[in-house]
Amino acid sequence: MQTPKLRPLDIRPIEHEGSPYLLLRDPQQLSEHQLIVPQPLATVMAFFDGQHTVPQMIEAFRRRYAVELPGPLVAELVAALDEASMLENARWRPGTAICSTSTGRRHTGCRPR
Repeated sequence: MQTPKLRPLDIRPIEHEGSPYLLLRDPQQLSEHQLIVPQPLATVMAFFDGQHTVPQMIEAFRRRYAVELPGPLVAELVAALDEASMLENARWRPGTAICSTSTGRRHTGCRPR
């Protein structure tokens, strides 16, 4: 089972359409993508440490914040981060980075910017 791990990212708080978000950018510029993630959902990224599966992240989040996160929402966040080459895996490794130019919106609020 996948245990996602975030790459070192440039993370900045922003306001978008009146709501708080985090802007995620790749300081190494291996990816052209920038993602914005709603701050409440972004807190689950603390568990993107390469040690937790998605179900373990959801459980750790529930224990820490007493909030249930829908599994598909977290899985979609993982997919968005992976697509943007922001996870440590084969997609981002030097020489194999895949940088899509898609500009479509994501239903979770994570979207290329």
